[in-house]
Amino acid sequence: MRWRNRSAARATRPGRSWRRAAVGAVALALTAGADRGETYRLLDNGAPDFVVGSDSAVRWAPGVWAPGATLSWQIADAPEWARIFGSRRQFESAVDDALSHWSGIETADIRWSVSGTPGAATSTWTRDSSNQVFFHSDGVEWEDGAGLWFERDASGREWQISECDVGIPQRWLRDLGSQDPTSAAESAGFQLRGWFAYCLGLDTSAKMPYESVLRSLDTDDPSALVSHFSPWQREDDRSVGASLLRPRQGWLATVGAVAGTLVSDGEPVAYAHVWAFRTNGGSDVRHPVGAFTNRAGAFSVEGLAPGEYVLWAHPVDSYVHRLAGLGGTKNVRDAILAQPVRVTAGGVARGIRITMQENR
Repeated sequence: MRWRNRSAARATRPGRSWRRAAVGAVALALTAGADRGETYRLLDNGAPDFVVGSDSAVRWAPGVWAPGATLSWQIADAPEWARIFGSRRQFESAVDDALSHWSGIETADIRWSVSGTPGAATSTWTRDSSNQVFFHSDGVEWEDGAGLWFERDASGREWQISECDVGIPQRWLRDLGSQDPTSAAESAGFQLRGWFAYCLGLDTSAKMPYESVLRSLDTDDPSALVSHFSPWQREDDRSVGASLLRPRQGWLATVGAVAGTLVSDGEPVAYAHVWAFRTNGGSDVRHPVGAFTNRAGAFSVEGLAPGEYVLWAHPVDSYVHRLAGLGGTKNVRDAILAQPVRVTAGGVARGIRITMQENR
């Protein structure tokens, strides 16, 4: 058995040194063969360079949360629910909304709900074969987030998720206590949504490089992002990640992938990011799905609906993502593949090569 907490504690992998778990949620990439490039945004079973594809991601133990089954959550009793949200029921609604965000993905088999006897959950990080949401009543300020417990599969080789708990920090009393109960519940729901993503097995994802986008629009007005990019909200990116972890029956046969490499002066562009934008015949480039290149510059973006896609590659800034600390190529310019790539159901568009220029 092993345990790790999403934000305050550290993560451990078999045969590997400690490293800090990051905060966020995700998309991912995968294909087999030489074109394979893995993204690190899934929890892994010991990937060689801290990135992982869906074929080697940690999933829930089938005996705990089987396909088609419902995962039950319990909420521990705490006076803070009434102090912050007006009532326990108001907080339960926030939890329900956060869970529904993920269970509402049509392409994913995610079924979970709040159930169980009120107050049955404990108020601490405890492995007890139940998934709970609790408030830190011992004055803990920062140790919050989603804590996962893992166990080995029947072969003894692979890790599987067996339990997830979500700890609410003391700072919520300060941060949300000044809001009215309805606003506090909405804010809490947004935070819980990210923690439940981690419970699914999604790790941190890259952010859309808005500064580059503003330059491409030739404007310094952040409001320009509202009209151009607010519809994205990274929902396709996150939905693909969740769906690859827990695909709805038959979904994988309806989607395809793109795979290739990034190079600069003949050398691989390591740990960069590639976004796939659906063109819809050239009229729409919204709803991107992204993936990282691996150390060999290979990338693969899976879970794409059939159609034409434009690929946009850019380096990862060190302040955005820890992959840059692994030797990611940062001194290159953004690049867009000149010709759209066609994705077919069940197929992989391979051999794509994107050349990036130095001197970002």
